[in-house]
Amino acid sequence: MAIPHARLEGLQDWSPTDPETARAHGWQVRNASRVADLASTFGDGTELTAPTLSHLNTATWTVDIPEGTLGLVIRKRFDQFHGRQRARVLLNGEFSGWWCEPAEDRTHRWAWGFIAFPWPAHVPYGRVTIGIDPPAGTPLWSVSHLTVHAMM
Repeated sequence: MAIPHARLEGLQDWSPTDPETARAHGWQVRNASRVADLASTFGDGTELTAPTLSHLNTATWTVDIPEGTLGLVIRKRFDQFHGRQRARVLLNGEFSGWWCEPAEDRTHRWAWGFIAFPWPAHVPYGRVTIGIDPPAGTPLWSVSHLTVHAMM
């Protein structure tokens, strides 16, 4: 998606693996794994030890969307041990796009992935619930850290 002269405004930068931070963002998920530390590397060899979790049902959290938002960019740091991670992205329960992370790397397990999509004209600005919903039969959705940016 190309938006001439757009800038990114950071809205959130947090980890759902931290219970206090997750609660502050309204994080809710059923059937999530226990939080576990992963000591591995990114593809460029950078080492990282950080907590991660996986889930197979919809995970939701809230974010305040500023007026004038043209689109969203959601990023996740995740464990790519299992490839072909796929999920529906929901805004206030409505489908907004597919997020696919097809790569699998069992040696350099850390990766950053993202989805970018235009802001739906019918969704009002303000407090919005974002949902990440992996469909049945797909690998668990892994997440260690999340960022949300508004395209302005």
